[in-house]
Amino acid sequence: KTGLSVPPFPFHSTRVAVLEGSSVVMAGKPVLGYWSVRGLGAQIRYILRFAGVEHDEQLYPQTFDDSATGYDRWSRREWMAAKFTLGLDFPNLPYFIDGDVKLTQCAAIQRYICTKWKPELLGTTPAEVGAASMLEGILTDMNGTMDRISFSMEGTQESLVEATKSFLDGIHQFLGDKPFLVGDKPTFVDFILFEKLERCQDAHCWDRTLFAAYPKFEPYHARVASLPGMLGAEERLAQGIFNGWRAKLGGAGLDMFKRYKQIE
Repeated sequence: KTGLSVPPFPFHSTRVAVLEGSSVVMAGKPVLGYWSVRGLGAQIRYILRFAGVEHDEQLYPQTFDDSATGYDRWSRREWMAAKFTLGLDFPNLPYFIDGDVKLTQCAAIQRYICTKWKPELLGTTPAEVGAASMLEGILTDMNGTMDRISFSMEGTQESLVEATKSFLDGIHQFLGDKPFLVGDKPTFVDFILFEKLERCQDAHCWDRTLFAAYPKFEPYHARVASLPGMLGAEERLAQGIFNGWRAKLGGAGLDMFKRYKQIE
């Protein structure tokens, strides 16, 4: 098979772990493994940085194989070579390896990071913990809805915007005049919502009109962006596209989507 990386993603080399064969070399730091796109990796990255956790990353490229058919046109050679060599109980991306602790599932990874390095991100009272967990579920549902439309042949920008409204209406009202979602201090769900707002603002979705429709989100977004350790605007862009390049929306563009689907 001949595959080319589509497209080349400008990640910072200092955040990439070293590979020996197909096994991640730890060098004493935790390792976050994910695709070389923003996806679910960005929100975990923000939490790690705010919690002050020095870590490495292993980013697996998504490549294109024009000679294959169907789903195999999305080549995952690097990830498939490593997938069953890392000692993961449920091999998947993202994964997080911290010594003998090896986790998959985004929610489990986020809660582990908070519990070990910055417990206050989970909330400091039972009410805050409950509210953060509730919002995590809502934002997970929102992400799934956006993904379903973004990767669908029938997905359109208009349908994506409309689908996000039912989530954004409630979240915007819940935020109100609070500095952060749960109260006066950030919790882990603020970093999840921040990335969803970034995605909604992108040209494939609300195309910079989101804050006009939901004005409380603009100062909130700026507030989270200014938290210690957060990536700057250019660094956030350097994380890559929001979705895998197989996506019709938020991926590598309509031409690549048609090429993958073999649509003339």
